Amino acid sequence: MDITVGDYRIVSDSRQFIVYHVTTKGEESKTPGEPVENFVGYYSTIESAFRALPSRMLQRSNCTTLTEVISELKRYSALIDEALKGA
Repeated sequence: MDITVGDYRIVSDSRQFIVYHVTTKGEESKTPGEPVENFVGYYSTIESAFRALPSRMLQRSNCTTLTEVISELKRYSALIDEALKGA
């Protein structure tokens, strides 16, 4: 399995699901714009990987108010729903 949810990528092998946060290299890099996969975690079930995504996404956000947090969670929920429809 290899699916994308927002800027996260979930891949699987025969034992686990692996989540990566995908970013791009900055202008100061020798290869600007090249994708970089940052390891997030290993999960034993796809459900646990999907449950972890909103928290991980929120931790990387710049939210400063509860209203922003709620808005981000709704956006993340929509991203996950969209990914599940395409899966």
